[in-house]
Amino acid sequence: MERIGALGFSLGGYTVLELASARTDRQAFFRFCQSPAADATCHPPEIDIPGAKSMGLNESAPATQASLARSGNSFRDPRIRAAFVMAPALGQAFQPHDLADISIPLAIVAGDADTTVPIASNASWYAKHIPQAQYELVQGGAGHYAFINVACRLQWLGWRRSAATPQAWIAKRCIAV
Repeated sequence: MERIGALGFSLGGYTVLELASARTDRQAFFRFCQSPAADATCHPPEIDIPGAKSMGLNESAPATQASLARSGNSFRDPRIRAAFVMAPALGQAFQPHDLADISIPLAIVAGDADTTVPIASNASWYAKHIPQAQYELVQGGAGHYAFINVACRLQWLGWRRSAATPQAWIAKRCIAV
């Protein structure tokens, strides 16, 4: 049998958890986002990028409806034998029982200063509810985008994501290098 691992960052971390057997509970996420405990997870920064709102889903489209109907299904990929997730998002889209089937080795890492995907409702929450998960909190002011520092370094060299993405948007999401 091949040994295949999966790695994901932010929403990619959420996706890897789905591949490891987690099952999304959209209603749990909606309840969280409407509660007093709602945090930045409910307002992703990508929405602030100019033009992003015009790329929204057409929730009445048949393909979108079919996808939403499957959102609680298992997307377990048995080829994946271990997973590593960095600053995983959407922790509140799962109830503890939605994570119970995760049985592969799992490592979770997050930054202590992540304000984009706050650790209390995401990385720490996952670690608490996935017993075999190994959890590491990176200290020293590590934010959400610390795990993609190559892009941050390119930004400091003058690289621009696109003409529509303001330099300030990139700069405030990267730690100084």
